Amino acid sequence: GPMTNVLLATADNIADSDLLISVDGSNNATFTTNNEIWILAGKTYFPGANVTAGSIEILSTAVFSPEANTVTLTNSGTPFTVTGTFTEGTSTITYTGGSATNVTGTTYYNLTLNHTGTTFTSAADSTVKGVFTITAGTFDASDDTLILAGSGTPLVNNGTFTASTSTVKYTGAVNTQIASATQDRKSTRLNSS
Repeated sequence: GPMTNVLLATADNIADSDLLISVDGSNNATFTTNNEIWILAGKTYFPGANVTAGSIEILSTAVFSPEANTVTLTNSGTPFTVTGTFTEGTSTITYTGGSATNVTGTTYYNLTLNHTGTTFTSAADSTVKGVFTITAGTFDASDDTLILAGSGTPLVNNGTFTASTSTVKYTGAVNTQIASATQDRKSTRLNSS
């Protein structure tokens, strides 16, 4: 079966000081600072609760499905690598790197960027099905396409959004609020389903 935080909690209870993970009573897993989780080829990780790790790498033919949980990535650089399958469910992926951080191009449900003074740069085209939140820091959309598919308010910007030469598409089916005109946007497209 798939790896879960409940299974990791079993390992956490063996009192091994070399173990680089702790799992709390709610089955939230926290990996030691700067450690990377590798989901190996052919393996599946369904955490069943929140995960905090430096980085996550989903290798070819591996599956990562955080379901409705929050995954916090604390490393800078490229803390999320998807060469296998990332099934976003209704999860929130939060990048909190303390220096320049690449935001992996994939489909997210909710995406949050949160570190004052950090520039988070789009590494490829992305889709956010729920809400894209810039809590702190700067998001540089580079030359990529960002699809905001959520209805209501799909972009919440409390930091800085730098469009560069990107395209931002709002594709929510109903009643979508467009981000303030003070955003540095080069191209915005509105699509109605």
